[in-house]
Amino acid sequence: MEKKKAALFCTNFLEFSQAFVYEELVNHKRYEIDVFSKTRKNGNRFPYGSVYSFYPAKGLKENIEGLLYSTVTYSSRFMNILKEGRHSLIHAQFGPGSIYALNFAKKLNIPLVVTFGGYDVPLLRTKRRFNPAYLRYWLLSGRMLREVDLFLPVSKDLANKLIELGAPPEKVKVFHRGIVVPEYKGKELKKENDSIKILMVGRFVEKKGFEYGIEAVSRAVNMGRKVELTIIGTGPLKTRYEKMIAFSNTGKNIKILDNMPQAGIFKMMEDSDIIMVPSVVARNGDTEGITNVLKEGCARGMAALITHHGGNIEIVEDGITGFIVPERDADALFEKLMLFSNDISLIRKMGDAAALKTSNELDIRHTNEILEKHYDDVINDFSIKKVK
Repeated sequence: MEKKKAALFCTNFLEFSQAFVYEELVNHKRYEIDVFSKTRKNGNRFPYGSVYSFYPAKGLKENIEGLLYSTVTYSSRFMNILKEGRHSLIHAQFGPGSIYALNFAKKLNIPLVVTFGGYDVPLLRTKRRFNPAYLRYWLLSGRMLREVDLFLPVSKDLANKLIELGAPPEKVKVFHRGIVVPEYKGKELKKENDSIKILMVGRFVEKKGFEYGIEAVSRAVNMGRKVELTIIGTGPLKTRYEKMIAFSNTGKNIKILDNMPQAGIFKMMEDSDIIMVPSVVARNGDTEGITNVLKEGCARGMAALITHHGGNIEIVEDGITGFIVPERDADALFEKLMLFSNDISLIRKMGDAAALKTSNELDIRHTNEILEKHYDDVINDFSIKKVK
């Protein structure tokens, strides 16, 4: 059967932190996807043949075309490629990416699908929308909410926020992104004297809530419990975290590692016990959608310890695959760490349950089938409207 064609719009293809976009792209079965992006990045990490972009520019003409595209969100070159390709729909990644896609979808008279990942919805309700980087997105958000044919927020929380902003409820469908689920053969049972290995991964910014995790682990260490915390990442709060660790005198048990390749993080997950995701709503309103690190850790048999935040609570079953505690509550995190320490068999029980749940629900082969069904439905609905 001949594959249908779709166009994927994203501002940059692709940031290292957006590997999930690439995995989704290369796991399509019934659709052939062309990528349209302002900038082509990290091509060695994300090889893909059908990518159209302006930067890095090959000459003056491409520089000018890229500048015009950035300014007016339109390109005659992109339009000519789209016309020749006979694409059935456009799929934009993230809210700001949809602004680049609006004019093309309208002129080609094809449906526009947008995935919303987290930051792109709450910022429309906070002062962050006045940031020059997001101002155009905010100014055109009313048009976006009217003209998008299918909204795919990655969590129920984001879906509710989109509807509150004015998205038609019948056009909003929650879509949990999938991951490449590794084969899971189980982990060795921990012994009573083994250290509990905890992992936090992400950018060192307020919404990650890492300081609450550091505080909870520091207290457990100072209570004489055998726990180790590894934090992988970098960002503006690194110095603050280092000072917290030094002040609590827990440098032997809490270590900060710089960003590393994805394979290295996966190896750390396989060798660790608990994935801790203590996310919070930042003072500027920034929130998580669903943290991909949480999915990856659970898929590798890690018990989860998270806060009641965003879509993360849709991944973890409290008391079954991990624990959910209130935001900004180091005491609650500490209490759950003590519970794990008192009953070390709980770690394996929850980790095994987390791996099974992830395999059943978030395998990218399964989620891409759902995504392609969404494509089918929106194309069919759009065709009916055109006939009318």
